[in-house]
Amino acid sequence: MDAAADLQRRAMRINIRTKFSIFIGILLLLMVVILGSLVLRGIRYNQRGDYEEFLFQQVEVANLYLTQEYLSSSYMRPQDYLNIKGSQIAKQLGVFSNELVVLYDLKGEEIGSSNPIRRKSDTQEILGFALDGKIAYQTSGHSIHYMAPLKIHNTQVGVIQLLYSVKQQQTFYNDVKKLFIASGLLVFIASLAISIMYFNSFSLDILKLKKNAEGIRRGEYSTVILPRRDELGELSRSIHYMGNQIRDSIKEIREERDKLKLAVAKLSALEKQQKQFIGDISHEFKTPLTSMRAYLDLLEMYPDDIQLFADAKVAMLHETTRLHDMVNRVIDVSSMEKYQFELNIERIDIKKIIESILRRMKGRMEKQWLRLNNNICEGYAYADKELIEHALVNLVDNAIKYNYYGGEVSVHSYCKVDTLCIEISNTGGIIPREEGDKIFEPFYRVDKNRSRKTGGTGLGLALVKKIIEKQNGIIQLKKSDKDGTVFLLCLPTSIP
Repeated sequence: MDAAADLQRRAMRINIRTKFSIFIGILLLLMVVILGSLVLRGIRYNQRGDYEEFLFQQVEVANLYLTQEYLSSSYMRPQDYLNIKGSQIAKQLGVFSNELVVLYDLKGEEIGSSNPIRRKSDTQEILGFALDGKIAYQTSGHSIHYMAPLKIHNTQVGVIQLLYSVKQQQTFYNDVKKLFIASGLLVFIASLAISIMYFNSFSLDILKLKKNAEGIRRGEYSTVILPRRDELGELSRSIHYMGNQIRDSIKEIREERDKLKLAVAKLSALEKQQKQFIGDISHEFKTPLTSMRAYLDLLEMYPDDIQLFADAKVAMLHETTRLHDMVNRVIDVSSMEKYQFELNIERIDIKKIIESILRRMKGRMEKQWLRLNNNICEGYAYADKELIEHALVNLVDNAIKYNYYGGEVSVHSYCKVDTLCIEISNTGGIIPREEGDKIFEPFYRVDKNRSRKTGGTGLGLALVKKIIEKQNGIIQLKKSDKDGTVFLLCLPTSIP
């Protein structure tokens, strides 16, 4: 329904270009009509003034002539003189004015005409005005019937009628009217075309602004600036700036939203890890405590059993040592996660450090009849010496701890581009491929029973991973199969 209504509204809507054209056309047409009407009216008024002045002068001449003739001819009454001489005076006045002249007495009766055989017209209405001493005229076709009082010594003695032809004035008026219509139509068409062409640029630019605004509404914020120096140009620049601001604001909002999602995900992961950590550490602490509690219960039941006392002493020493190591490792791992230590990065001799560690571990390897294979190259890395030594001790200790009697421990180092790599391997148990990443998680152990026998806490590799990563290094399980398990450690040979 909304789509159909929108289409109907668009069909009924007149675009701005059409509105401009209609408005300009109506305005120009109105101007041409008004201008033509004013000019034609001025011509008509001018023509009327001319013939009114001309006819008035003709009446004045007639009155003057009549007065002169009357004074020079007799001493009879003016009305009687006019009745007697009317026809003669009318003809004479017709000769003077070159117009048809008709004379009437005060009763409205015709007493003389310069053309007695003329076709008479109905002039009774204006004749009445003239008999009352007023000037009146009427137009009939191409002629004007003009009537005025006829006077002798300023005394009205009759009425004079002049028949004046206005055909020439009417022809001139009609010619001017036709000229105005033709020229007005031409000017209208030319002006309309020029105006449409001129205002077309305005309408096109307004349509561009509309397109820019619709693009912003759809999420397209790259707008085109109009090359104008007027209000439309300023508006286009404002729309362009607004689009950029909206785009930047939306980008910032999305970035903040992504950061918030990431933070929420991290918090959820941390909460999960925290619960897992608490559960694991509770379980790990409970196991040695349960073992010691069991021996204490047995000693309470058999206080005189010397062998039991000796076994309990060895077991409790083992479990308390394991608890002590576990607490220290937990503190180390928590510190690495919570605090940003100031690392003492320096150029260290890796070969010297590894050889020192192997010398210290030699006794333990001989105790388990382990063979040592080492191929250590000369190499330097940029790292914290104390932390790297701690990590390498953990790796070598695991290689010895999780090995078979008569097995083998190998330490191999080599240099790559900007990296020094160390491989530490043993011939112990196989770590399944799917558990290759899990072994670096706190408290994770592949063989829990064996780890308890060897005193493992499940925190060593987690601590090693954090130490190496804080120094821009890499630690990973390279492989684990029947031929042995290999851990790969890489350190940068240049300042990070």
